[in-house]
Amino acid sequence: MSFPQVSIILRTKNRNRFLRRALESIDSQVFTNYELLIINDGGAEEPVAQLLAEKSVLSQKTRLITNPISRGRDGAWRQGVHEASGTFYAVHDDDDTWDPEFLQKTTDFLHAHPTHSAVAVRLEVIAEEQNGDDFTELFRWIYQPHDNYLSLGNFLRANKTVPIATLYRTEAAREAMPEGNFPVVEDWLLNLSLALKGPFGFIEGKPLAFWHQRPNDFSVDTGNSITSLSQLHQQLDSQIRDTYLREYVSEYGLGLVLHLSGLHERLSCKLDRQEREIADLHRQMQSLSEEIRTLNEYRHTITNLSQQMQTLIEDLRTIPRPVHTVVRLSSAVIRKVRRWRHRN
Repeated sequence: MSFPQVSIILRTKNRNRFLRRALESIDSQVFTNYELLIINDGGAEEPVAQLLAEKSVLSQKTRLITNPISRGRDGAWRQGVHEASGTFYAVHDDDDTWDPEFLQKTTDFLHAHPTHSAVAVRLEVIAEEQNGDDFTELFRWIYQPHDNYLSLGNFLRANKTVPIATLYRTEAAREAMPEGNFPVVEDWLLNLSLALKGPFGFIEGKPLAFWHQRPNDFSVDTGNSITSLSQLHQQLDSQIRDTYLREYVSEYGLGLVLHLSGLHERLSCKLDRQEREIADLHRQMQSLSEEIRTLNEYRHTITNLSQQMQTLIEDLRTIPRPVHTVVRLSSAVIRKVRRWRHRN
């Protein structure tokens, strides 16, 4: 019995508009040696089956697993990893998309780098709005544009990649899956664990994965967890860091941690001071801009007056000569009258 090289785990729940786009993304892959595991986590099964029926070739590679009761984001991920039979696996959430070369490029990389437990690609974030059955793109940007490699140091600061941009070596990821229930940040914990054990690859170049976000949608059902569950992200991030910090302090004491915390506090104070200075410079620039605007208005007024005077001079030059003569005679008469009155 032959096994696929890649298992694609797709978590979904009653989001068929998103799912249709995700299936098209998977069906367009140049690399075709994969299985698709749709974890229908507590959603209606019939609409998913209908969408699959529209993709005859893709449906033959697909296993539809429906949970009568939702296991949650983390539980559905674990379920997919348990069911995966591929050498590698990827998590393709139902609202994201891939470039057609994603699987080809990432599988080639992991075959060429047997010591790497995972590889991520350049990721582009697409901000969008859902309008009925359609999606309207608002804008897009490159995620972490200055990173051209991934390391343990990167992941200690923050999660530098997301599931849609990553291909994992299945056995390594199974061993590294975090214990416990994490409704969010489960991918960060997995990436941390893998980076702790060995190199984590990165493919530079054009974006091969697209993280679709809806910044104006705070619904738990249709929004992104990074938006709709942002407070939970922050809360679990702090809890996880505290857990590991306690473990370190209990074994090695407070010495190094206190020293590093002091350095961090001094750096934070310096940054705060610089932010205040920048804010003050910004206010000064605004005041200067107002003064420049006023000067420009004065200059505009002077220019208009100059043009009007030039026009008046040109008009005077066009007055007929007899009129000039009358004007000169009138001036002479006025002068004589003034002299006469002065004598008398």
